[in-house]
Amino acid sequence: AEDNEKRVAFFGQFGWQAKSEPVGTGEVAIPEKFDDVYTKYNNIQKEQGLDLEPYAGKTCQKWVYEITNYPGQKTMRGTLLVYGGRVVGGDLSTPALDGFMTGFEGQKASRDYSANEPTLARDAKGSLAPQTSSAPASSAPKKEKPASSAVPANAWPTD
Repeated sequence: AEDNEKRVAFFGQFGWQAKSEPVGTGEVAIPEKFDDVYTKYNNIQKEQGLDLEPYAGKTCQKWVYEITNYPGQKTMRGTLLVYGGRVVGGDLSTPALDGFMTGFEGQKASRDYSANEPTLARDAKGSLAPQTSSAPASSAPKKEKPASSAVPANAWPTD
C-alpha cells in the first residue's frame, strides 16, 4: 500500500469502489497502552485478520477514501492505516454522529463496538446487492439504544 493505486486496489479486493484520491491523510500514533476505544477498534482489526498491538508506540500513515458503492449509505469512508508500506489496520465508517464502523468486509460479527449494524446482502456470486425487504415499515423492529461502550463513528483518534 505504498502508493495511491495500491491503496485504492486494496478496497477493490473487498468489492468496494474507492474514489481515486484520498479525502484525508495524516499520521496516527498508536498508543503504547490501549484504552477502551483502541481496544474495541482493535477488535475490528482482529476480526479481519489484523492486529494493532504489534504497532503499539509506532506512528502509522492514515489514508481516508470515499467509498462510492456501499449499499444504503450516501457517504461512506474507508480508512487505511499503513506502516512500512503495508496495511496494518483500517475500517469502513460513516461520518455521521449516529453512524457505524465496520471492517473491510462491510459486515461485523461482534456487538462490541457499534450501535448500528450495517446489513449487506450478497447475491449468489458474492457480489454486493442492496438490502430489500417486503415487510411494511410498521412491522420493522425498533432500534435498541446504543450501549455506553459502543464506539461511535466519530470516536476515531485524530492526534
